[in-house]
This record gives sequence, C-alpha cells and structure tokens, in this order.
Amino acid sequence: MNERGRRLALLFLAALIALPVVLRGHGPPLLRGPSVASPRFYGHSGKVRIQLSGVPGRSGIYQLPPDASVETVIIMAVGHVPSKLQGNAILGRRLGDGDSVAVKNIDGEHAEITVKNISVKERLVLGIPLDPAAMTEVEWELLPGIGPTLAKRIMEYRQHNGGFRGWQELEKVPGIGPGTLKKLHHFFRGA
Repeated sequence: MNERGRRLALLFLAALIALPVVLRGHGPPLLRGPSVASPRFYGHSGKVRIQLSGVPGRSGIYQLPPDASVETVIIMAVGHVPSKLQGNAILGRRLGDGDSVAVKNIDGEHAEITVKNISVKERLVLGIPLDPAAMTEVEWELLPGIGPTLAKRIMEYRQHNGGFRGWQELEKVPGIGPGTLKKLHHFFRGA
C-alpha cells in the first residue's frame, strides 16, 4: 500500500472511531474504570462522573460538566423529558461526582427517578474521591492498610466525635500513623 493509501486508511479509521462521539454529543459511557484502586486515578478533572441505570442501551458511567442536573442526564439518555417526569422537582437537582441516577419504568414509560451515591467499591474503581463521613465498616476494609480492627476503630472514633471534618482527622484514630495516612490520602476529596 502506498503512502497516500495508508493516510487515507488512517483518516477513515479515525473518522469511524469519532463518529459515535460526534453523533451522541456527550461521548461514550465509560464502561470500565481501572482494574484496581490506585492513587494515580484520583484527582479532579473539573467533571463529575455519574452512573445511569434503567435506560436500555444508555445505562453506564458518564463524565459530565460540573453543572449537570438530573434533567441533563435524562435528556442525554432519552432525548427528552418523558411526560410522566415533567414537573418533577428532582429534575433540577445538580449532580455530584459519584451520584447514581436510576430511572424506573412503569407501563413501558420512564416514570420515576432516584438519585443516590454509588458504592465505595465502584468509587474506588472509577477513581472518585471517598467521603469518610459516609463509609461503612466493611467499606473501610477495602482500603489499603485497613483491616477489620482498624475499620472498627474508625467507626467508633467517628461515632464518638460526631463524624469527620476532613480525611486528615483519620490520624487521630488509634492505629493510624503517618504511613497509613500517606497510603490513604489519595482516596479522599481535598487530598
């Protein structure tokens, strides 16, 4: 194949790859995150990652602008706000990094929406910062250097002190020293 033929083939391949992104306008859903929780994936890109479920062919993980609302996600996924959902106050809710938007179908029509946080396990895979005030004992055990005993101490500390004001407060938990804190800081917002 001559040079001109190779360039034409590469141009065609690039156009073929870009076509779904251009047609959808929002980019493809991120179907897979990194295979393990790793600090290199943590950081702030200025975008929010949300999980959408209940919309056949459109469910998945999406990266959106920070001002995205539930209505933005519904219009992106369905093309319009279904009549049964119009006027619903939840449509105006702004989404945060790690929110999950679930659409429930009733009589074959999108009719109910719920928003909650995705699990810590999914946050770890996607590189979404964790909230130490919302994690369960079992979820703490997923982090490096935290076993059942330390997870229990973290929960006891949180309960006795009214929560955490920041991830740095973990250092006050008996058994968490500078080394463990250094391993953990990449997993939390503001780190």
